[in-house]
Amino acid sequence: MLFRKTDTRTKSLFLFALAILLLFGCEGSNPIDPADIIDVGIFNGSGTWAESVTALTHAVENAGFDVEVFDDVVFFTGNLNKYRMIIWPGGDPREYSVNLGSIGLTRIRNYVEFGHGFFGVGGGAAIADSDSGHWAGAGLFRGDAVWPVDRIRPYPDEVLTDIILSDRGHEISRNSANQYVSLYRWGPEFNIFHSGGISVVYRYVITGNPAIIAFPFGAGRVVLSGCQLEIEENNERDGTGYSIEPGDPDSEWELIEKILFYCLNNI
Repeated sequence: MLFRKTDTRTKSLFLFALAILLLFGCEGSNPIDPADIIDVGIFNGSGTWAESVTALTHAVENAGFDVEVFDDVVFFTGNLNKYRMIIWPGGDPREYSVNLGSIGLTRIRNYVEFGHGFFGVGGGAAIADSDSGHWAGAGLFRGDAVWPVDRIRPYPDEVLTDIILSDRGHEISRNSANQYVSLYRWGPEFNIFHSGGISVVYRYVITGNPAIIAFPFGAGRVVLSGCQLEIEENNERDGTGYSIEPGDPDSEWELIEKILFYCLNNI
C-alpha cells in the first residue's frame, strides 16, 4: 500500500509539472543567449493558411527583420522568449481555438503580458479577444472579434475590400496612406467593450467598424488586423502566386513594416 500511495503522489506531481511546462514553456529554466534572439517568429501549425505564412515571411524579411517559422511543438514546449514578437497568420479561427485550448491561449497571453509583441492577421486576429461567443480567446483585449463579416463577404469566400485611416496620430498611421485595398478572408471586425488604451488605426469602409487595432497589453504590444495585409495580390514578391480579380492597386507592406516597429517597440 505504501508503494501505491507514493506512486500515486509521484504521478500527480509529474502531471502537475507537465501542465506547468506546457502552460509556461521552459522560459524560466532555459534562459536565452542574446545571440540567439530572433526578431520575429511566425506560427505555422494547426489551422494556418500556408499562403499567409509565406507572404508574412517575405514581408518581414523585406522590412529588414530576421524571422523564423515555428510549429505546434515549438509553441507548446519551446522557449518563446527567443522571439521578440510572434505573428499569428491567417487561418481558421475555430481550428486555432480548438487546437490551442486553454493552455495555448494562456501561453499567448502570458507571452505578451511579460513584454513581447503579438501581431494577429485575419483568422489569427480572431483568437485574441476575450469573448468570441462560441469559442475561447486569448483575452488580449476586452471585446469580441466578430467574424466572418458577412456585409463584406460571407464565409468561406474572399474579396478585396477598402480600409480607411481612423487614427492619424498613432505611430503606425504616421505618413501612412489614407486608404488601402486589402484582401478580406474570414477575418474579424472588432467590437471593443472597453476602449481605454486601444487605438482604432483603420476601419472597414463598408461597415465603418474597426479593421486594425493597436494597444499595449501588460509590458507588451498588440496589433490585430482583420485583413490579410501581407498578400500582394497579383504580385509575385510575396512568394504565394495568389491572384484575385480585380487586381490590388496598392501594397500594404509599408503598413506591415510600421506594425513590426510598433510591436517591437522600435518607434
